[in-house]
Amino acid sequence: MLALGIGASSAIFSLVSGVLLRALPFPDAERLVALRTVGFPEGLPLGTDVTAGALTDNSYPDFVDWRSQSGAFEGMATYAYGTARKFTPDGNGKPQIIDGVYVSSDFFKVLGILPQYGRSFTKNYSGFR
Repeated sequence: MLALGIGASSAIFSLVSGVLLRALPFPDAERLVALRTVGFPEGLPLGTDVTAGALTDNSYPDFVDWRSQSGAFEGMATYAYGTARKFTPDGNGKPQIIDGVYVSSDFFKVLGILPQYGRSFTKNYSGFR
């Protein structure tokens, strides 16, 4: 029983330490914040409890507006999941499907990291101007 209790405690501490206590692997991680939109169902009467809303993904046009109008942040970046591409390596390599993420042009700059391969973006493009 003692061994079972020690094992369970160790497993729970490892999980809590890895998820809640360890800092994000970015420089100045304590300065990163996530902005979300609270969506409310249509037709709610005035005075409805704020907890009735649900967190939703931000739209790209909203992100562009926030970035252009905000003076409180050093930088803003956005990301969205949603792409998988088939890549064929040089030579006779087997094709692989690679999951990808769409990111804004200053994504790496905001996180304070450099891309592992290649270079970061060189142009700040927004199709919603």
